[in-house]
Amino acid sequence: MPAFAGVLHAVQGIGSVLSGLIAGALLRRMPDRVFAAAGILLFAGGVALRALPSVPAASAASAMIGAGLPCVLIAAMTAVQREIPDALLGRAAATANTLLFVPNALTLAVGAGLVALVDHRILLPAAAAVASAAAPGCLLTGRRVGARDEVVRKGERPGHRRS
Repeated sequence: MPAFAGVLHAVQGIGSVLSGLIAGALLRRMPDRVFAAAGILLFAGGVALRALPSVPAASAASAMIGAGLPCVLIAAMTAVQREIPDALLGRAAATANTLLFVPNALTLAVGAGLVALVDHRILLPAAAAVASAAAPGCLLTGRRVGARDEVVRKGERPGHRRS
């Protein structure tokens, strides 16, 4: 069965590529927060579906997981690029990357330990529930006026101040 994991990873990769290809068009039609929440819910549905003992279900789950994860990353990095003044963008993007990817590494380590102790048919629905609970957090607050908007409103170029 480990060889079949390669097939599932390929299907997940296809889901990610397709998600990336349509992300720009979707972000022009919906707010970043809605795009991120949809991605989280797509990921959560895929994780829950992965618990079923079926090859078609596992394949669909992989595609859903692959399509959902990039939505969150794309929405977050798009928000950073839109909201942060040019002069601070490099540092802010580096910080955002750390905040997005370090928790992933930590949860992979915790998950690897838990799978040795708890049946995957319990862990997967639990992980899906936790992910689903995170999605509404993206929708609870509206868009705030960012630093870039403040600079533009004052008639200055973003990232530059008048002397």
